[in-house]
Amino acid sequence: MSILQNIYDSQCSPEKTRKQVPFSLRLKERAFLDAIEEGMGPGFIEKHWEGLCQLEDFMCYTNFCEGFRTGILLMLEVTETQRPRKKFPLRPSFIPISPQEVGTESTS
Repeated sequence: MSILQNIYDSQCSPEKTRKQVPFSLRLKERAFLDAIEEGMGPGFIEKHWEGLCQLEDFMCYTNFCEGFRTGILLMLEVTETQRPRKKFPLRPSFIPISPQEVGTESTS
């Protein structure tokens, strides 16, 4: 099955390929949160947790969009360099270029 078909059928998810956060980084995060709670008092993190989650969700979505955009631009660049240049115009001759051409007939 193709990647496009998997995306269309909702079978493709970045969650399936996401790597686990290394244990050492999880320990550092826990130490950071403990230090904040120790300095600011119990319940401080809990009070602001929803906002932190919204920020993380926004950053994940933004990173996904930028990665997707970069991937599409890369595919377009690769296909553009491998495709032979066409020798004909991109628009048919019967489509006017400017409003002045509307109503004029071509003699060719």
